[in-house]
Amino acid sequence: VIKFNWHKHFFVLTAAGFLHYFPSQSECIPDASFYLPGFRVELGVEKEIMTILLHPKSKSWFSSGAPTKLVVQTDSTSQTPLAEWERALSGFAVPLPSEPAPEEQ
Repeated sequence: VIKFNWHKHFFVLTAAGFLHYFPSQSECIPDASFYLPGFRVELGVEKEIMTILLHPKSKSWFSSGAPTKLVVQTDSTSQTPLAEWERALSGFAVPLPSEPAPEEQ
């Protein structure tokens, strides 16, 4: 079974380090919010797609400790280029490990 869960969302990164995502720019209540200092953030950018892995720094009743994966692709209507998102998130992030080249496997 292959499933895709692509939804258009509006992302906001606050100066306090919260990453919120909303179902649309006109919504006031986010679908999810992440306090980035509470996560080990891995960030990878390839072409026009950014992958963000959020690993909780500690387990709790609300978290299994499993990472949350966000895949971000800007579209032609985006007012913020992907490179600008990468710069803003890089203060919280460590790079994603790169995939070994086929000849290295």
